[in-house]
Amino acid sequence: MDKKQRKEVTVQYTVIAAITSVIFLIAAFFLSSLSDGNMTGSFGANLIRFINQPYFWIILLLVILVPFFAFFVAYRLTGQIQILQKTIAHEHERMHQISKFIQDLIQEDFSADLQLTGENDILGLSLVNLRDTLRNNKEDEIKRREEENRRNWLAEAMAHFGELLRNHVNDLERLSYQVLKDLTKYINAVQGGFYMLDDTDPANRFFTLTAFFAYDRRKFADQQIKWGDGLIGTCAFEKKTIHIKKVPESYIRVTSGLGYTKPTSILLEPMLHENEVYGVLEFATLESFTEDHIKLIERVASNIGSTLATIKNNVHTARLLEDSKAQAQLLSSQEEEMRQNMEELKATQEEAARQAEQSMALENALNRTLIKAVFNVDGILLQANKLFLEKFQYRSFPEIEGKHLSDLIDTNEKESFKKIWNDVVGKDDHFEGKIKYLTSSGKGLWTLTTLSGIRQDNETAQKVMLLAVDNSAEYQKNLKHELIAETIESIGIKMEMDIHGTILACNGNFSRLAGIAAKDNNSVTIFDLIDHIDHEGFVKRWESIIKGTDYEGQVKIKSKNGEEKWIKGVFGGLNDLDHQIDHVIFTGNDVTCEKNLETEHRNFADKLKKQEKMLRDAEREATGKIREARAEMLNQYKEILETNERNEALLESTSDAIIITRSDNRIVFFNKAAEDLWGYNRSEVLSQNVGMLFTDALIEQDDFLSRYAGPGDIKITGIGKEVNIADKRGVEKPVIFIISKAKINQENVYLACIRKKQT
Repeated sequence: MDKKQRKEVTVQYTVIAAITSVIFLIAAFFLSSLSDGNMTGSFGANLIRFINQPYFWIILLLVILVPFFAFFVAYRLTGQIQILQKTIAHEHERMHQISKFIQDLIQEDFSADLQLTGENDILGLSLVNLRDTLRNNKEDEIKRREEENRRNWLAEAMAHFGELLRNHVNDLERLSYQVLKDLTKYINAVQGGFYMLDDTDPANRFFTLTAFFAYDRRKFADQQIKWGDGLIGTCAFEKKTIHIKKVPESYIRVTSGLGYTKPTSILLEPMLHENEVYGVLEFATLESFTEDHIKLIERVASNIGSTLATIKNNVHTARLLEDSKAQAQLLSSQEEEMRQNMEELKATQEEAARQAEQSMALENALNRTLIKAVFNVDGILLQANKLFLEKFQYRSFPEIEGKHLSDLIDTNEKESFKKIWNDVVGKDDHFEGKIKYLTSSGKGLWTLTTLSGIRQDNETAQKVMLLAVDNSAEYQKNLKHELIAETIESIGIKMEMDIHGTILACNGNFSRLAGIAAKDNNSVTIFDLIDHIDHEGFVKRWESIIKGTDYEGQVKIKSKNGEEKWIKGVFGGLNDLDHQIDHVIFTGNDVTCEKNLETEHRNFADKLKKQEKMLRDAEREATGKIREARAEMLNQYKEILETNERNEALLESTSDAIIITRSDNRIVFFNKAAEDLWGYNRSEVLSQNVGMLFTDALIEQDDFLSRYAGPGDIKITGIGKEVNIADKRGVEKPVIFIISKAKINQENVYLACIRKKQT
């Protein structure tokens, strides 16, 4: 009801009351005239007579007061109706807001807002807290999924590039192109370059562009960059990633059939292995490189560097082996040829001349390929070839002439070398083996050395010839392999099996992990340790392994005491002399803790999903219960109003005076019979202290009234008592007084029933 309607209703009721009052006045006038029997008189005379009646002024006052009273009642009633309508509309709007808010939460629209009505809006606060909790859970779930997707993307990419490196390890051109192509696509780059270091000549090192990929098409470029030149050389020199986010105009342009543009970012990554540079990767993008892109490039570059180092070492080792074999064969043939030449020298002078020439050629060949020196029996250097001076880092022979051989031997090997020397000189023995020397700078020189005495006419040795081959590189490689093996032995897992899976040997780490004693090695197979669920799949992998395909990944095993363990590493086959696999080697490490953490993470995620579902179900149930509770509250409110109206009507209709007071003695109900008994209007006594109904003298004389009129819960209840009361005019009246007590909303309420005593 708006203001206009309220005004119309108030005016309507006021006008009706005014008309009714006027009609009542006119009726009173005619009734008065009829009662006097003077209807035949003039209207003026009758009016004067009516005005002189004693009740005229009462009727006139009523005529005047009734419209005002009707106006006041109508104004108050319309105001109450307007307030009630606003309250109902507000509650309806509030319920609509709550319903819409809950629907938004069900639709996972956590940006929805609910206006709170105040600090005591418990339902609103609970729903807002629920929204914040759901929003936080959703954000955490999104972050967790994004992080998991990033880890999966990086793991899949590393597995893919690991497979590429293994498949193309024997074809560098194919390897560089395929890796560059796939890596360019993985990081959303538009151009990529694979620069490989050529250090064949240490004094003139340069980078060669072995692969170039742009816009999903292979391109070729014949480009060489010197060591230290440009960004490629700088990246290799500093051995660090270079990420350029502001690319100069003249650096590089990305071209296509529609034109060209400048890239947004340039990324250069050195391919390192053990802090040694093997090449540089260069990428350009029109967008930007993320942290995941950079991390992937760094890991792949490290793996490429390791692969290139392995290839380089293998090539170098193969070359050394071929050189050693050629040198050994050459030395053997030369020795045989020398022996034949000596025999032919005795036979004929002409043959001797020819043999001398061949001997000179042989000596020149030896000087070019072998470290050669001649010492006297005391160990003093007499002769040395150019290669000897180079390996021992001397510029000329006079610098070393007259030096004792023991001065060139490593300090730790001098005692053992002294015995070797005495055997060669004193016992006419011959020595072949490994000896470590020291160069002029103190650097170690590992060699395969031959010491043999030079004799004349079968006499004792008068000189000693030293022939040696520099074996430092091979020694360093073997030392590195031994260090890697020791590292695996100490912190990793290693075991050796035959092609049937029987464990032939394993290190202590695997024995402790699997619960296998050393004496049980030959009686346990790898299949005995594999979990029965994975057994069939592992058998298929094993068949591939013994056919020559290495397997790298994770395997779940069960130890002898039944514990589940996870190992991660590589199963690789070893060939026998017939190039057939007769052994399988596993190297890796224990990843049980990581797998357990992964399992716990997965279980936690499942638990969160279940809790989220339960929360949604609870929301739906709460929504239904709120709706039911609201309807029930409205019904209860209506019932309470109806009950109060019935109770008030019942108390009002009784002939006994009824007074209801609260624990603070304030009157809250005073019926019509009480008004008649005391002569007070209820408006005079409501909210007043009940003591106003009794005089001080009556209260002092009667303990029953004194307790009733006094404060607190000292009233005498449940007993009928005859007492005297005094009405408004002071007239005493005997009555029967009964007090009853009830508790409403944790507060005591007293009902007094007063009946007049019949005289």
